[in-house]
Amino acid sequence: MGIKVRASKMGILTTAAVTGLLLAATPGVAVAAPTTDELVKTVTPDEATRLDIAEPSTPERRSGGNDASAQNGDGVGLILSDSTGEYSVPVTVGDATSLNMESADASSPVGEDSSGSPIYAQQLNDHQQRVITSIDDSDDASSFRYEFDLGPNQALDVTDEGIPFVYEEDGDEYVIVTVLSAPWAKDAEGRDLATSYSVEGDTVVQTVDVTDASFPVVADPTWTVGGARAVVPSTRGGAADIFLNKKYSQDFTTVNNFTCGSVAAVIGLVGTPLAGVGAGVICAAAAAAWSVSLNHNQCAVLTLRTTVPPVLVPTIYTGGWCK
Repeated sequence: MGIKVRASKMGILTTAAVTGLLLAATPGVAVAAPTTDELVKTVTPDEATRLDIAEPSTPERRSGGNDASAQNGDGVGLILSDSTGEYSVPVTVGDATSLNMESADASSPVGEDSSGSPIYAQQLNDHQQRVITSIDDSDDASSFRYEFDLGPNQALDVTDEGIPFVYEEDGDEYVIVTVLSAPWAKDAEGRDLATSYSVEGDTVVQTVDVTDASFPVVADPTWTVGGARAVVPSTRGGAADIFLNKKYSQDFTTVNNFTCGSVAAVIGLVGTPLAGVGAGVICAAAAAAWSVSLNHNQCAVLTLRTTVPPVLVPTIYTGGWCK
C-alpha cells in the first residue's frame, strides 16, 4: 500500500516571504527569481522537523510518527496515520532518484526527483506532514497524481467541499485515517494560482493552472492526521455519533479546523443531505456554540441530527476512543 506522488513540488509561500527575497536584491539590478531552496527556507516554520526517510523497501503498514520508510520499491516514503497511531496508510514519493541523508535541517532536501528538482519532507506539527516539491518551468508537469494503494478495509473518498480523505471500516464504525488540506498554489511572485483536486479511483489528482505564472511555482497538499471515529447509526437519537479522541476534543473546543476536517469527512460518509450548508461550516458552528471545559479524562462526541439544515450536538463521554 502507498501513495505514489508523481512530479510534485510543494510548500507554503506567502507574498511577504517573496517580497523579502526581492527586497534583498541590489537596487537598480534586475531581480533574479528565488531558488526553490530559498523559497522552502522562507516557508518552513521554526518548529518543523525533517522526516527521516529510507531507501525503497518492502511495503509495511506501521504506526505514524516522525519517521518514514520508502514503499513499493520506487521512491521515498512516509507513513500517514490517525492521531492514535492505530490506523495508518503509507505514502510514497514515487519519482525520487537520489537521497540526501546528511542534514537534519527541515528546509534541506531529502532527495531529488528524476528531473533533478529537490524534494523535501517535513513534520509541521503533531497534526500535519508534507512533501515539498516545485514546478520549475512551463515545461514541467502541472498535474500531480497521488496513488493510494489502500488496505482491504480502507477507501478514498471526498467531503462535500471536495477534500479527499482516507477512512477505514472497523465493524460498524468508520475511522478517519488522514485528510488532505484544501489545495493551494503560489508562484515566485507570491500570486495565488488556481488549483483543484479531483479523484480518479484510488488516485487524487491536483491540477495547477500555471498560465502567466512566474517560476518556480509551489503547491502544497498537506496531510492532516485523522481524529474521529463514527458509529452508524447513532445510539443518541441521530444519524451518527462522531467520537473525538483527546487531542481532537481539545481542538474542537477552540474551533480548530483539524477537527472539523475529520468531522466533515464523517458527515460525507453518512450521506446526510446538507441543505446547501458545508459540513465544515456545520462543525465550526457546533464548536463555536460549545463552551464546555473538558477534564483530562473527558472527550467530545458529536451526534449528527438530520434536521434542515443538519446540526451536530456535542456531549461528553469517557473511555473507549477517549485516549
